[in-house]
Amino acid sequence: TGRQDYAASELSEPGSGLISVDRPASEVQRSAPSFEGVPITMDHPKAMVDAQTLDNCAVGLITAVHFDQGTQQLKGDLLIWDPVAIHSIAVGRRELSAGYQADFEKASNGFIQTKIKGNHVALVPQGRSGAAQRIGG
Repeated sequence: TGRQDYAASELSEPGSGLISVDRPASEVQRSAPSFEGVPITMDHPKAMVDAQTLDNCAVGLITAVHFDQGTQQLKGDLLIWDPVAIHSIAVGRRELSAGYQADFEKASNGFIQTKIKGNHVALVPQGRSGAAQRIGG
């Protein structure tokens, strides 16, 4: 939840700067069911995960997804079955980054993100939210 910076290109906006996007807690909470059972990937795939790409990129899945009122974040249980992914977690790769579709509505101070629909959760070296979104965090 809260404000995060996105590259203009991520929002199909002109320029090369950063644009502030507000992700309201109500929208994140509403999105929780859409992340139930989504695949976990190593880094983000080039496109959204679908039936044709699932076998090539899934290293696990996420379950028991819920919105934690105290931290204002989604939380869940990760089931990882891929030995390379398990090893990468063991040696320190713990940050997470959600892959999703959403609407971005223009606002006076940037954009507001709405209608979030989960597609995957990526294990990444460094996520947009940093240590706030991590395994064990």
